[in-house]
Amino acid sequence: MDQSENMDEFLKARGINWFKRQIFKLLKPTRVFEKSLEVNGTFNVKMLTPVKNIIWKNVPIGKEFEADTGEGMARILFEYVPETDKLIARHIHLDRPNENPDIIEYNIIGNDLVLRFEYNGVEAKRVFKKVD
Repeated sequence: MDQSENMDEFLKARGINWFKRQIFKLLKPTRVFEKSLEVNGTFNVKMLTPVKNIIWKNVPIGKEFEADTGEGMARILFEYVPETDKLIARHIHLDRPNENPDIIEYNIIGNDLVLRFEYNGVEAKRVFKKVD
């Protein structure tokens, strides 16, 4: 990860306590997206940190699945928007099913992967550099 904006406010809006927010801000995660070799038409997502690695295998586009987000289980839906060339993820946390979902927008700009997070109108951004 190369850059982060407004992440503390975003995490605060989501109800994350001060201590966990400080840890989250210190982490320099690596995100890896790769084509799944096991199930045609799916991909794998890896979120790698020194504290905990989260790996989702055989992720479909346009179909909900349940997975560990690092802070609990969630129903996740990835959708591709061809008009904007963005990938949008909606996370509905299973322990809070009536709350608004977390929305994460993935956008490639040059050699950067830009993630825009949104929860209840509070936005944050993280920028990741492409590594070959």
